[in-house]
Amino acid sequence: MDSEVRKKIIASRLKKRYAKEKAFRLMGLGAVFSALVMLAILFSSIIGNGYSAFQQTFIQLEVVFDAGEIDPDGNRDPEVLSQAN
Repeated sequence: MDSEVRKKIIASRLKKRYAKEKAFRLMGLGAVFSALVMLAILFSSIIGNGYSAFQQTFIQLEVVFDAGEIDPDGNRDPEVLSQAN
């Protein structure tokens, strides 16, 4: 085999190798990009569904304690008051 043929074979193999390396690099970048997109979707889902946990609700009720119901005798005995319902 003379050197010219050998150089052509090596050049063609190098061309294929560089093409495969470029394809591999592009697939790696595509994988990283798709992982970042999925991460963004995950975070947006978590934030979208969980933002309501940071809200606060207040309810104001008027409660009337009738002294005649709680302590009919008016003694204010702690035992009688603890039995009231």
